[in-house]
This record gives sequence, C-alpha cells and structure tokens, in this order.
Amino acid sequence: MQLNLGCGSALIPGWINIDKAPTCDSVTKLDLNNKWPWADGSVELITISHMLYSMTKAQRYHILSACYRVLKLAEGFLRITEDDYACPACKWHNGMPLDATEPLFKSEIKNMLQAVGFMVIQEMDPSETMSDNVMILQHRHANPPATFFVEAAK
Repeated sequence: MQLNLGCGSALIPGWINIDKAPTCDSVTKLDLNNKWPWADGSVELITISHMLYSMTKAQRYHILSACYRVLKLAEGFLRITEDDYACPACKWHNGMPLDATEPLFKSEIKNMLQAVGFMVIQEMDPSETMSDNVMILQHRHANPPATFFVEAAK
C-alpha cells in the first residue's frame, strides 16, 4: 500500500490519494490530524508534498508519528518534499505570505523524524531516492530552489 498524503490535485495513479478537502472522487477524504485507519506496519511508501508547512508543530509531530507507525519495518519509507522557511523566497506561497507563527525548517523536520523513531534520515536531491518505487514522484511539478527532499526509513 502506498499513500499520497495531502495530495490536492497532484494524484498518483495506483496509490491511495488522501486530502482533507478532496478535489475529485478519486481522492479519499481524511483529516490526518485524527486517528489513521491503517494498521501498524501495513504501508510500503508514503509521500508528503508541500503539506506540512501549513500545520502547527504539534500537527506535524502527530503526522510524522503516524507515518512511522503505519510504515513497514524493513521496506517502508517516507518521502517529504517541502520548502525550507529559512529561505526568504519560501515565506510566500502562491503570492500570499505564510503564517510565521510556526515556520517550517528543514532541520525541524529532520529532528522530528528522529524523535518519532526513524533510524535512516537522508536529505536527497530531486533526482535521487532510496527506493526505485519513488521514481514516479520525480518532477511531478516545478520545485523552487529552496525546496528540500528528505527520505526516512525505520
């Protein structure tokens, strides 16, 4: 099983595409801040793209903890694509200023991943991945220069 969390309109064929406010019938409606319906160790791959920036630190921690819980032990992994708030250009999204009360930093994500239990945490280039299964995620949309890619495994 493969999960595309907070997918918006960026659907991945063959995956479970999830969003709090689905844009079409093929997207599963789910508020990720609530309990997730998947069993422990039942998911092979999770992708989160440009979703965590809009959440509080507590919500980010909850979501990363849930990712850890549902991922398979040996072959499961998580790929995160976000903009690093340390970059001035990333303080804006779609022409609107982001709320600076709890900005998202690459270092924060790495620290949270470690805190929830992930043992392997790697920053990747856009064309790199720890898994051949994630190659379909590459180049789905243009990424600004300050976009970072982090992959994590148990």
